[in-house]
Amino acid sequence: MHRVQAPPWGFAAAGDTVNRIECDEDFVNPQSKPEQRLCWHTLGDPMDAGYRCGADKGLNGSMDFERVIFQAD
Repeated sequence: MHRVQAPPWGFAAAGDTVNRIECDEDFVNPQSKPEQRLCWHTLGDPMDAGYRCGADKGLNGSMDFERVIFQAD
């Protein structure tokens, strides 16, 4: 999991490099295992829809995906 001052929230596969601009993105080099990445912007209140879900990017405000968080005890 990564969280930076910008501040996005997300994850990538263990050992993969995370480019922590506003959200995990690399405009020059292809990222490894994009299907194992997630990134949500956390600047808004309420938190916006999120930037990426796997290889699908640029999802800000998109209604194509639903954010669901599960918790187990």
